Amino acid sequence: MLPTIERGNRDPKVVWVEEMNRYVMVLYMIGHKYSMFFSDHLMTWTHFQDLEIADDSECPDIYPMICDGKKLWVISGASDIYLVGEFVENGFVTLQSERRLTYSRVNYAAQSFSGINDGRVVRIAWQRVRIPAPGFSQQMSIPMKMNLEKSGDEYFLTANPGWEIESLYDQSMSFEGSVSETPVRFELGENPVDLKIQIQHEKNTAYRILLFGVPLTINFKDGVIQYKGIKMPFDHSLETFDLRLIVDRCTIEVFANSRRYCFSEMNLCDFNLPYVEFPVNEQLKYLKVECHTLKSIYLSEDFTKNI
Repeated sequence: MLPTIERGNRDPKVVWVEEMNRYVMVLYMIGHKYSMFFSDHLMTWTHFQDLEIADDSECPDIYPMICDGKKLWVISGASDIYLVGEFVENGFVTLQSERRLTYSRVNYAAQSFSGINDGRVVRIAWQRVRIPAPGFSQQMSIPMKMNLEKSGDEYFLTANPGWEIESLYDQSMSFEGSVSETPVRFELGENPVDLKIQIQHEKNTAYRILLFGVPLTINFKDGVIQYKGIKMPFDHSLETFDLRLIVDRCTIEVFANSRRYCFSEMNLCDFNLPYVEFPVNEQLKYLKVECHTLKSIYLSEDFTKNI
């Protein structure tokens, strides 16, 4: 048992840490403070370290990642600001300052699953959106596969929708090349959409697509993606740019730059404008665009056979 330490301390996350040969608990305390405890048998706990995650609080998550053949650990707060470090015999050593993964307050309190057979780290976030239907209150995000990448001396956490989503693909559309005369439009129904875009761009240009009549703009001059009130930075120094969008009836989930930058936003689809449109822009070359509509999991054979 662990008694109350700070008023309202909560949200314990417990994992086995082989480097310490002990169980480790990360517990939210107060403000931006988290405390770490170890135990040999999950019955009594001993405090051994405090951490601060700037601008974050609540709902810690902790999981191991392999990067360049090295085992590291990620510790994040409820708002997806994360630390990367390693465990030594007596504690956790951070390797860099905090970084941010997601750029909106819709996704919150993401938690990873333990013991996945294929070794992946998969997690799901709580999406704080208003569902305009009786009997529903908010929802969960798409399951995301987490990875850790190194660029120079920095580590970047990435999130990518799990490959299982492909089992829900229904109708698929694609194109490549430039849009020079008339816009390219994919007509959509009422099902969710998985949209993958890879483009080659000129510097100092802006790129825009329309989702159910709402513009999503990528500004390569300033390195900013904008959708409604969300502004998310991205690395615009690369000659090619990739973007993935999961568009559901009430939300949009956006993954950019090999999934290093993410955000979710409320998105009530206007089915009077049931399409995604790529306007004319001769400065862009679409290396590949894929649009897949998604079937409901409740109608899938894998789901119904387990009911």
